[in-house]
Amino acid sequence: FDTDIVRGFARSGPTTVHGHSYLWAERDREHPPPMLTTLQALSLAPGTPRERHAQPARGSTVPPVASVQQAAVAGASARVSQADRYARRWEQLLRLEYREAANELRLRRAKWPRSRLEASGSAVFDATASPDTDLFGEKVVRVGKPGETRLSDLFSRGDILVLRPADRSAPWGGAGEGFPPRECCVVDSGKDWITLGVGQSWPNGLWEARRRPDSFRVALERAAPQAPLKAQQAALHRAAKGEAGPRPPGPPA
Repeated sequence: FDTDIVRGFARSGPTTVHGHSYLWAERDREHPPPMLTTLQALSLAPGTPRERHAQPARGSTVPPVASVQQAAVAGASARVSQADRYARRWEQLLRLEYREAANELRLRRAKWPRSRLEASGSAVFDATASPDTDLFGEKVVRVGKPGETRLSDLFSRGDILVLRPADRSAPWGGAGEGFPPRECCVVDSGKDWITLGVGQSWPNGLWEARRRPDSFRVALERAAPQAPLKAQQAALHRAAKGEAGPRPPGPPA
């Protein structure tokens, strides 16, 4: 029970209860009226209980519930806006880094002689390819170059290369006529061979050429990988939407 109400009834003169004034007569000193219960005292306050809860008391520093909710919404919007600026800035830097790496490799292929490209691990020429295995739906191609002894030093697992026909002028068509260049990933390497994951299908004509050893001639060129760029861009897009961070435990989506 509110002790201020009890003290108010004990005083003479006007008494204020929840903003309402009550004047006691002098005779009420000897025979005061019955005390109010808590529910009766609350019923004297203006407004509904919900309104009294939403509005702070006089002199209180506690902001209204509506103000707190508006501040929370404004804070969330500010965080999303800041995350969006962060994501755009880093995406620009990632694109710039990728373009610089791709341009550098393009200039090497245009200006460096073939011997320097092979010595630096930027390319492999006059190699042959054959089907190696099928690993969980991923076709693995074995590329070898007789006489080479340093492929394991120049290439390591995870390197991204472009597999293309040895003759750049070969048309893309049926078996033996060439195939579209495709990005591939180094699985393993030895002194004179490399195994590459090339995707869910064999290069055009490779499976038919397996009966003629060393007949499927190819070249390899180092490339700026696109897969890491796409993965980083996807992560930045999630951060811009406020969806970054560890996912709660549960079944995979």
